Amino acid sequence: AALPKDAPRVTVDFADLDLSRPAGAEALYGRLRAAANRVCGDPEARRLEERAQRAVCREQAIARAVTGIGSK
Repeated sequence: AALPKDAPRVTVDFADLDLSRPAGAEALYGRLRAAANRVCGDPEARRLEERAQRAVCREQAIARAVTGIGSK
């Protein structure tokens, strides 16, 4: 599904990483997780529905980023 034009976005730089090495790939994944955490809602949400939506948002954001990196 396409993202809305006003969906929050974060640029994750990874030019400094060697993605052919496990340490580089792990570092990139950590950066992607951190970026997803920043754009996917309140980490202190108390309602179960909000927490579930945040988890789905993070999973989808990371998956889109990995797919985008893989297509370059």
